[in-house]
Amino acid sequence: TSEVEDNICNANKTNSEPGTLDQSLEDIKALINEEDGAVHGVWLMAEVDHWNNEKERVVLITDNSLLVCKYDFIMLNIEQIQKIPLNFIDRISHGNFSFPQRSLLK
Repeated sequence: TSEVEDNICNANKTNSEPGTLDQSLEDIKALINEEDGAVHGVWLMAEVDHWNNEKERVVLITDNSLLVCKYDFIMLNIEQIQKIPLNFIDRISHGNFSFPQRSLLK
């Protein structure tokens, strides 16, 4: 491996800094039950509504669940967690981030 790759790997192994995605994942993973299974993916999602309000959510997918978490990156706590069994989900869509077509700012 290259020196750059080693530095990236070492940076990922260090303790999480407060207010980072890694810190939120530590907090959220502490609430995951054995029945949820192993974590397979993590995303930080953002939504902007027509009032230009931003909503961030940390989303994790496990063997059996989709967890949607509202995390306060300032106060470093989980405000809300929604656990959705995967057998309840029919489809997941993905795409590029975009603002609503109609906004009060436009």
